[in-house]
Amino acid sequence: MSDECFDSVEERCRYMAQVAKVPAMKNTLTAAADTIEALRQVCRNVYEVWAGSEGIPVPETCPEAYLLQLVEQMRDEAKKGLK
Repeated sequence: MSDECFDSVEERCRYMAQVAKVPAMKNTLTAAADTIEALRQVCRNVYEVWAGSEGIPVPETCPEAYLLQLVEQMRDEAKKGLK
């Protein structure tokens, strides 16, 4: 940008400081997108483990019923993460 675009030296300096931050921001956004995709893959893996399991058809004990409820809640949360 030419100097005529700025009202003062301070304004030009502020602009140049912001421009200097752009590559770092792009790297941060790329890293965040990579992390999000990795977390989605983890959710897919969790959901696939559930989908491929036979589960507990009819829990026979209270602890089995409780554990089944927890596993189903984790499955549902993983499924939400895939949306």
